[in-house]
Amino acid sequence: MLVESQSTFHLPFEIVILHSEPRYNTFAEEKSFFINHIYVNIKIIEVSDVIWFPNFVSQTKYLMKTNQTYINRLNDLLSSYQIHYQNLRSLHWHILGANFFELHAKYEQLYNRVQLIIDELAERILTLGGLPLSKLKDYLKNSSIEENELIRDGESGVNYILSAQKELLIVERELLKLSTELEDQGTNSFLSDLIKEKEKINWMLSAWSVKQTELVF
Repeated sequence: MLVESQSTFHLPFEIVILHSEPRYNTFAEEKSFFINHIYVNIKIIEVSDVIWFPNFVSQTKYLMKTNQTYINRLNDLLSSYQIHYQNLRSLHWHILGANFFELHAKYEQLYNRVQLIIDELAERILTLGGLPLSKLKDYLKNSSIEENELIRDGESGVNYILSAQKELLIVERELLKLSTELEDQGTNSFLSDLIKEKEKINWMLSAWSVKQTELVF
């Protein structure tokens, strides 16, 4: 019997339970177990689009009601971050000019942050029952950000970051909407924080890019 349960302690997704072995004499007895021990509400559903999720409670298998298109788009975002990360490393290594010290340090700060985002995003995909992409060829195929040619001057480097973050924001805002529709609160919160963070960085980098001749007092 397929049943769906949604936790009262706000799991960031709906789960569908499929039994591999019978453990109760009646459905009523089984429902009572869940209500008394896991605090969930159970109802019968029809499953049309589910992803296998690993066993983590006794011998019960969990299926997540998550759209595969949603997982694919999260992997697209992961791919874009991976290419962006390497582009930032290149900027850090190759910067020249009067702004070397400040931008060398800033690029390092940015790529360290992106590295953490990549790990959290990959683990989020796993949490949702998907598999994060892990091959360079897949990143290149699915990224909305292209590999950079060699950039050495600060102005071009900062312009790249502004452009790349706008591309990332497009995908993140799309996924934010999808996560709301799927009631995926965990991913929604994660994406909301990323969007807010990028908007602030874009403001700061845009302010840095203003030329003295463009200043208006």
